[in-house]
Amino acid sequence: MKKLIILFLLASLSLFAQESLNYQYDDSGNRILKSSDSQDCDCFCPSSYERNSWLTLNVVTDGGCGPDQCKLTGSFQIPPEYDCYSHYKIDDGSTMSSMQTLPVNMNQIEQCVPAGQTITITIYLYRYEGDPAPCKIEKTSSYCNADCCEFIDIEFTETNSASTDCCWTPDIVTDNGIICDIESLDIEVKYYNENDEELIPNGLGNLCLPPGQNNISYKLIIDGRECVEKSKLLICHCSCPTEEVYNEWFTLTSTKGGGNCSEDQCFVQPAINIPPEYQCYNGFTIETYRNGAIESISTQPAPIGQLDLSNKGICLEPGQDYKFVIKLFRYTNDPDPCILEREVTCEYEPGTEPCLPDCFNDEFEVRKNIKIAIAGCPGCYMNISYSSRKACGVWQDIQITGIEVFNTNSSVNCSGCLTDKDIYQQAVTAIIVKNDMGFDPKWLDIINEGAEPCSTVWRVSKASCWVTWEHTEFSPVHGVMRTITIYKPCNSDCCLRKLRVCRISPTEVDIQNLYTISDYPNCDNVNYLINPTGEGILVPCEYSCDMLDNYGGVYSKKEIEYVDEQKAFERNYDNLYADINVISNNTTLQVNISNTNANEVQIQISDINGKQMNHSSYQLNSNSNTFNINMSNFNTGSYVYGIIINGVMLKSDVFQVVK
Repeated sequence: MKKLIILFLLASLSLFAQESLNYQYDDSGNRILKSSDSQDCDCFCPSSYERNSWLTLNVVTDGGCGPDQCKLTGSFQIPPEYDCYSHYKIDDGSTMSSMQTLPVNMNQIEQCVPAGQTITITIYLYRYEGDPAPCKIEKTSSYCNADCCEFIDIEFTETNSASTDCCWTPDIVTDNGIICDIESLDIEVKYYNENDEELIPNGLGNLCLPPGQNNISYKLIIDGRECVEKSKLLICHCSCPTEEVYNEWFTLTSTKGGGNCSEDQCFVQPAINIPPEYQCYNGFTIETYRNGAIESISTQPAPIGQLDLSNKGICLEPGQDYKFVIKLFRYTNDPDPCILEREVTCEYEPGTEPCLPDCFNDEFEVRKNIKIAIAGCPGCYMNISYSSRKACGVWQDIQITGIEVFNTNSSVNCSGCLTDKDIYQQAVTAIIVKNDMGFDPKWLDIINEGAEPCSTVWRVSKASCWVTWEHTEFSPVHGVMRTITIYKPCNSDCCLRKLRVCRISPTEVDIQNLYTISDYPNCDNVNYLINPTGEGILVPCEYSCDMLDNYGGVYSKKEIEYVDEQKAFERNYDNLYADINVISNNTTLQVNISNTNANEVQIQISDINGKQMNHSSYQLNSNSNTFNINMSNFNTGSYVYGIIINGVMLKSDVFQVVK
């Protein structure tokens, strides 16, 4: 018997020695390693957020309690890395249990909760009996009989947007975490498309939908109870195709003598076929430009289903270029629509292409037109068609093949402002100073490589006979009747002048007329067939080899205004208004116009399909004007307003009415 007692004492001493060897406790009861110089052991109390997640409380209505009461149940799980706790106590708000050994018996918290009340459960974890600093875990249950469908919903966050699909991350959120704790509830969500087909999230939990507008519905199932179905509009915005992509499905062809055009005209036909993966646009507008001048422009987006270009073919005169622009709107009020742009040129008909004075194997290359403001004629502009070539490996040749002089304001008359010679010389100067051909001398070569600043191999060739005529046309965009004077070469001999060109600064060019190489003064019986309206008119041609007589001087790039016609129009209408501000608030469209010199404004509103909803006219004063359009009878939808001042559409945009 004594031997057994001795063995028991030795075993106890051994265990105590082992415990004493590995651990000791500080004054607060924290267990520390002896061998680590008082370094904390890993059995410490983590943050309240982490430790409170160990406890889960459930409040259910079918737990066997009385009417309008709920049953409180729960679960408790300590992570393995915190397995150094040995004892616990439970406080349910009314009583504290005795010290007990782990694991926690959760049957001790089960009780009935009265309607409209919550229960707070606190669990104290001890590392040893008598531990003066236990770890405290506390959580409050949800309310008994709380309708969590009221407080829980889903937020959709777009994760990516591509040409083929868009994905959203659905996040379950609550606006009252005390009443309905998301972590303590069993929540399931089901999603459906417009055809009531269930949508299944992918492996990442994302909901991926096709481009365009997606009206989806979703239903929350909370603790087995279905909530009322809700809906959400998720819009997948198409990405804009690159030029390389849209060139494959947007074409603009030019066919000489095609369609109903004459033999010397070009039939221009646009065509578009948007692939299925891009058919997610909401609307479109179309703009067309002839020789840089606006020919037509949409004032409001049309539904994408109406994008039919089969009737958009036109006849183009020889030497004219034509630009076709489509803007695709991905959604209503899209501030940055996708822009598709194509341009073609109608080649010159036989007899009016650039003439060849010599070096007959070196053809001229048609270059991009230049448009400038005409010096000395305010409000007048010219569009210059020209070609260039390197001739016989020596000469730097330019040749003007057409000039159009036009106004952008019906009150301006450009006819007779300058002589034909002045017009031609300004056109030659604009080409040489701009030097899109890259002819020598070039200023960068002069300052970087020490190149010669002057060259005597510049030449200007032209047909010896030219024709001039006028025609008028109305611009529906700007409400302007404009007169265009057209200068065209006739089928005649080729004149040639030699010039000396010197670059004397980054912006200044010294041009000297050296001499005439060839001159053909006879234009007898040389005529030009004009066909602007389909009826041929034979017009006599005039001698033009003297256009560069007395030409030369120092010209500055700063004095030449290179413009496009759209900007020219905008400049002419700058004085119509200083500011237009439009505000929509579902019942009223408020239009504010200040500091204007105009007399009248027209405000028009139409729906997205073009049906006119309102058209009103008002007188303007020079200071501040406010006009309110009543929209109380408008239905929910998209609408377009237009602000027209002195016959010019100055502002137009899409707005929404939601009721």
